[in-house]
Formats: sequence, C-alpha cells, structure tokens
Amino acid sequence: MSLDADTIVDRRRMRRKLTFWRVLAVLIAICAVVAAGVALRVPGTGMLTGQPGGAIARVAITGLIRSDQDRVEALERLGKSRAPAVIVHINSPGGTTSGSEQLYDSLMRLKEQKPLVVVVDGLAASGGYITAIAADHIVAQETSLVGSIGVLFQYPTSPIS
Repeated sequence: MSLDADTIVDRRRMRRKLTFWRVLAVLIAICAVVAAGVALRVPGTGMLTGQPGGAIARVAITGLIRSDQDRVEALERLGKSRAPAVIVHINSPGGTTSGSEQLYDSLMRLKEQKPLVVVVDGLAASGGYITAIAADHIVAQETSLVGSIGVLFQYPTSPIS
C-alpha cells in the first residue's frame, strides 16, 4: 500500500487545520471561563459570588460589657454595610446594666436590618445573655454557661438595737 505524494500532502494539510481548530477551541473556552469569573466578581471585594453582597459579618463580644459609644456606632455602620447577615460571638460574664442594655438595643436595631445569629463561645451570663436574646437565633454548645437575667443587689444591714 503505497500512498502517493498528493495524498500525503492532503493529510498533513488536514492535520494542520484540525490542530488549528483544536487550539482555537481551547483558547475560546479559556476566554469564556475568564469572562464568567469577571462577570461574577463583586466590585470592590475581590470575591467571587453569585449574589450581590459581601461576606457575612462577624462581631466578637468578650469580657466585661460596659457602655461603649464606639461599639454602638460600629454596629450602626454594620447595619448600613453590604454584609447580608451578622454573626455575634459572645464570651462574657456580663457587665454593667446600662452597658448591657445599650448593647441589646444596638443589636435589636441591627436585627431590623439584617439577620442576626448569636454564638455563645463558652459563657453568656447576665448581660451576656441579655445581649444574646436580641438575636434571631442563638447557638450554644452543651457545655456553654448561659443564663441569669437579672441584677443582684446586696447591701449590709445593721442590727437594730
């Protein structure tokens, strides 16, 4: 079986054309993937997502809860942000009555704007629990210490003679 020169030249020409179209198809596929990635990119975040919004915000409340106007303002800014929801991590033994009430009120205003979930990391007693009940949902481990709403006043009494 001998092939004449014209058949060999035709086969080489066909291979070149086939190789050209294969390379072109791969380049078009790469360009399509890059274009889809650019189209799904959220401006200003560097994140790829199909939803218009940023990442879920995380707030940590630790230690003694006191009045803090900076925290209130930060929660107000968070309410206006692009974050679709907020997760609050609490690990607090409580704090002052006014500070706990201020934080509770701030979280209630935030909850009107975005879904709010509280995660108790280990302890949410007294003011920490008041803060937690502002959420739509509370997540606590079995070993977390949660509870004790109320204030305990102790004062010495002098015996009456």
